[in-house]
Amino acid sequence: MDLPLLLAVKVAVSVSIGLLIGLERQWAHKEAGVRSFAIASLLGTLAWLVSPTLAVMEVAMIGVIIVLVNVYSLRNNQPLEITTSLALAVTNVLGVLIGSGFFFPVFACAIVVTALLSWKTELAALTSKLTVA
Repeated sequence: MDLPLLLAVKVAVSVSIGLLIGLERQWAHKEAGVRSFAIASLLGTLAWLVSPTLAVMEVAMIGVIIVLVNVYSLRNNQPLEITTSLALAVTNVLGVLIGSGFFFPVFACAIVVTALLSWKTELAALTSKLTVA
């Protein structure tokens, strides 16, 4: 595959996984949704394409942003968005992995993350039925 086509595929896949995970967050009425997740994934991909060192710095920057957003929520007596924050961080790392050329593991992880997010009620019901034998 020639370079321009490969770059276009990486960008398309990156945005697609961000849209998939972000769609679930949007559907769950979370503040971070389709746009935020697509941008986080794309940012990871673009950072890797520029430089692996930039990608590491960018992932750290996303971590700092997530911490700041949650501190702001705490100070304003709003609930923490731990699950959404973790999902955003994972989506960003998946974007980095797309940039480095890993496609199948990223698709698999994006599906698993989306499933875990969308099965909140079912997983809570399952854990409430567990007992110590």
